[in-house]
Amino acid sequence: MSADLDKPKLELVPTAAADPGTIIGPLPVVVPDGEYIVRFSHWDCVFIHHQQKLAISFGIIRPDEYAGLALVRWYNVASIEASGVRNGRFEVGARSKLVADHTTIVRPLMWSSTLPLELWRDIDLRARVETVEARATGMRSSLIRTIERAE
Repeated sequence: MSADLDKPKLELVPTAAADPGTIIGPLPVVVPDGEYIVRFSHWDCVFIHHQQKLAISFGIIRPDEYAGLALVRWYNVASIEASGVRNGRFEVGARSKLVADHTTIVRPLMWSSTLPLELWRDIDLRARVETVEARATGMRSSLIRTIERAE
């Protein structure tokens, strides 16, 4: 089997009103714990476990054996436009982890009231990844615990 066939096709079908059986949010991926070089892909606004969240997806670019797989970093947000919306509008607190990560990655020279995540698009980022298991379902997934510029 070729390497491309071994990699799961991770496509989210964005929808504001989910049909029965539709998966909302990024699909889980499991990779060994450690550091990966990733690139920003997109974000999804989701309502999960009675909370509004932002799921930012990144594609692995190194190491090569995992290139193309998608990893997610989850952020708490104050509000989202609607659940299941790709690159949708959201509001976040000034002291949130998302703002802290954005400041580390983009290094703005002055404060702005907007958070243009598109600025992350062409930057190589170092992601520290950890695999977790959901208590309720036993499902395992690898999540980004910290993210920073890869220099």
